Amino acid sequence: MNRRLRVALLIETTCSYSRQLLEGVTAYGRDHGPWIFYHLEQPGDGTNPQRLRRWSPDGILARIASVARARQIKDLKIPTIDLLDETPYVGIPQVVADHRAIMGQAIDHLFMCGLQQLAYVGDRGTRFSEMRRQAFHDQLASLGWHARFPRQRPYEFTLRDHRFSGRSTRLAQWLRSLPKPIGVVVCNDARGSLVVRECSEAGIRVPDEVAVIGVDDDPLVWRLTEPSLSSVDPNARHVGYTAAELLHGLVERRVRLPRLTELAPARVIGRQSTDVLAITDAKVVEVVRYLREHACNRLTVKKLSRTFSISRRTAERWVDGAIGLSPSEEIERIRHERVKALLASTDMPLSQIADRAGYSYVESMCRSFKNRAGVTPGGYRRATRPRV
Repeated sequence: MNRRLRVALLIETTCSYSRQLLEGVTAYGRDHGPWIFYHLEQPGDGTNPQRLRRWSPDGILARIASVARARQIKDLKIPTIDLLDETPYVGIPQVVADHRAIMGQAIDHLFMCGLQQLAYVGDRGTRFSEMRRQAFHDQLASLGWHARFPRQRPYEFTLRDHRFSGRSTRLAQWLRSLPKPIGVVVCNDARGSLVVRECSEAGIRVPDEVAVIGVDDDPLVWRLTEPSLSSVDPNARHVGYTAAELLHGLVERRVRLPRLTELAPARVIGRQSTDVLAITDAKVVEVVRYLREHACNRLTVKKLSRTFSISRRTAERWVDGAIGLSPSEEIERIRHERVKALLASTDMPLSQIADRAGYSYVESMCRSFKNRAGVTPGGYRRATRPRV
């Protein structure tokens, strides 16, 4: 019988990301335990680590908000993993979502909307926001945005103390000054919701003039936002599950862990705040919308051309000019996203998923998925949906 590890959790429950971390951690504890958990509700610096000595945990999973607190926890000499990535490395391994991959998915989503102007909104004084800001610029460079649009530049805004008043806020003034249409990537959902609200109060149409995408896929936030907020799901549950798995090895086998483990996000969940095609030609918009609506219905470029009585070459020129992908590439991208969504949210067998995504053969789906994702469909499902 597995030894019942005693694991202390210094993880707050005030945000969706933290709660999903805890879901992943406890799922691993059930799979490989049962573990005994000691959960300290107070976030970050609100808990005195010395309290943990009396409970004598085998390991600690924490979201550490300051260097001082990191050193206090390190002095306990208890195997620990940090899940916040808000402090420089002081000897405690960190397991976090990959900021570059998160920004890459957000940018790709806005590109697929036909948007050429992009901006980033971050939060003052938060390390994660600054890391995502840098990742935003790095990803633009790696995707060739500067070469493709040499006359354009990404815009930036840093939120400071946001106060309500009868006068226009600095954020609203900045939003009005942006060229339209534009796609805005925001550091998290809470701030994304603020950007959408400021647009509404400033008379700026979302998504037609400003398309907004956040990070965290927080159900409470996107439901309270009008129009509903698109977001990148950072796969926090998988981060928590993986952190627990690494802590298990650290406690039982004293394995050496890398200083930083970055895990890929799940996917973009597109909602009304980015439901736009920033294309001026109405006929091209019609073709692209049709392609996206029917890509999983075994649509081919030949069928697309026949539907609109245009040549294959014209269909390819129109679609590539609008979104930067050929019709066949866009069809494959949409099918891939459908497969990812079904793997992450259902227990459907692969044969049924292949049919739902528009593949004639499950083997074709699996081969295509492995080429794009780097893992098999089964591997992706296990990573995004740890057994509970």
